[in-house]
Amino acid sequence: MVRVARRLEVELSEVPAATALAGELLRRATDSSGDDPRTLRAAFLLKRRAVVDASVDDVHRGERLVEVARDAVGRAEALVDLGTALRDVARVTESLDVLDAGVEAWRRIATGDPDRYRTALVSAINAMGSARWRAGHTQAALAAHREALDLVRAAPERDRSWCEAEVARVLISLNVVQNDTGTPQEEDDTFAELLPILRNLVERDPRQWAVFLTTALSNRSVTLTESRPQQAVPVAREAVELSRRMMLEAPQRHRNELGFALTNLANAYAALGRDREAVAPLTEAAAVRRELVRENPATHTWTLAYTLASLGAVKSRLGDLDEAVSLEREAVLLRRRLAREHPARYRRMLAASLSNLAVTHSRAGEPEEALPLEQEAVAIRRGLAEEGQPGEEHLAHSLSNLGVLYAELGRAADAVAPTREAVERLRRLAGEDPGRFEPALANALLNLGAALIDAGRLQEGVEPTTEAVRLRRELARRSPDVHLPGLAAALTNLVSVHLDLGMTDPAADHAQEVVAVRRRLVDGSYAHEQDLLRALDLQARVRRSGPVEGRAIR
Repeated sequence: MVRVARRLEVELSEVPAATALAGELLRRATDSSGDDPRTLRAAFLLKRRAVVDASVDDVHRGERLVEVARDAVGRAEALVDLGTALRDVARVTESLDVLDAGVEAWRRIATGDPDRYRTALVSAINAMGSARWRAGHTQAALAAHREALDLVRAAPERDRSWCEAEVARVLISLNVVQNDTGTPQEEDDTFAELLPILRNLVERDPRQWAVFLTTALSNRSVTLTESRPQQAVPVAREAVELSRRMMLEAPQRHRNELGFALTNLANAYAALGRDREAVAPLTEAAAVRRELVRENPATHTWTLAYTLASLGAVKSRLGDLDEAVSLEREAVLLRRRLAREHPARYRRMLAASLSNLAVTHSRAGEPEEALPLEQEAVAIRRGLAEEGQPGEEHLAHSLSNLGVLYAELGRAADAVAPTREAVERLRRLAGEDPGRFEPALANALLNLGAALIDAGRLQEGVEPTTEAVRLRRELARRSPDVHLPGLAAALTNLVSVHLDLGMTDPAADHAQEVVAVRRRLVDGSYAHEQDLLRALDLQARVRRSGPVEGRAIR
């Protein structure tokens, strides 16, 4: 039966009924195998190819494999198989203990013949690292993947070609963890080593390795979106194209890869200010994710929340606030449940959804709904920062948002402290990586200036607002589509504070620039036309304030 199942999987994998039949044959083979470890393990390994996700059946097979193992090698294999199955059905705590035991078993075996058992030990350590990452133990995961990489690189020259596949698997896992730990240069170096290896493996065996290349490209697009979004789009597009090609061959098996690739492409569009282009891929990804969650909620709930959070944020920025609130509330509910079960892994994701929902309520004119959400996000993110977890920029973002909410609620004095803390944190981060953090610093400076102005501290408000204009002017010069709206907003605040201080000459200069920027942004949309009308009104206000020396206002 195992051989028949394998033929079905290899020759008819694109037919859902064939995949289902293969799974049923494997179940029957397992039930009838008794204590034969070879049959059990063949069924276990084939299941990974034949069916999309791990299931309770895999855990049961793994447990039986451990029970019937007849020697040290068989037991080590069975422990790693069981630990991997537990990890993939979200029983992460149990998987850590089992995988630790599996790794130790392989260490003892490899002591006697390290070259013979090198790839088995590397695979076990790599699996353990992935489980640690899923449990939220990023530093421990990083240590495991680095150890695995050192081991596989130490293979003798005669074994290098055999080890190439294992090198690729370890580099993929390492790249994911490096993204979480905020080490962009190391992540760049790892991907630069990984990509040619994967392309070579795909050329030799596309059926097996195309999915790994797709995953690596999709993960890479996430990293680039955070720092170099222009470079992220072509990488994400390739991941989508590969996913669609794989879906043509095996539609049931590769939905997960397509969901990730679509979501990451949309996030790259959004990072470039192209929110309207992001809606279609996110909508398609959400439909794919919902289908997967119905089939296997343990594996796919977090990925659905990931896509819903992205779609909600895009809808919010586009002004579709009712739908945005609905999507973001669902993401919060899903992530809150996940964070209760696995806090180390999902707290930061919960904080992101809480903050997104708070921003949407604020845009809808509901700051009283938004305040407790953002306060909870700040508390979670501060706790993560105190634990030494990466993500200080997200804490700064929430602090800045909190200041905005206090101002919207008329609590101007309360708005200053969190906004000032946000500026201090982002200034430090921008000093280390200006390309990545200067846009956020500009936002926080603008919010600090506004908070000081609202609190009646007009003179103090000039400096951060002026700095925000300087930063945004430079950002808009490099990426006008993304940063011109922010420049207009910063200039508007600077005009207002100069007027309130009776400084009409600089107010007139900046008002003229606001109008010029808003004219550049007019594209036929109602929102941009209204922004231009407000800029013209502001310019008229400057004109009415009294005579202005220098050139005439146009």
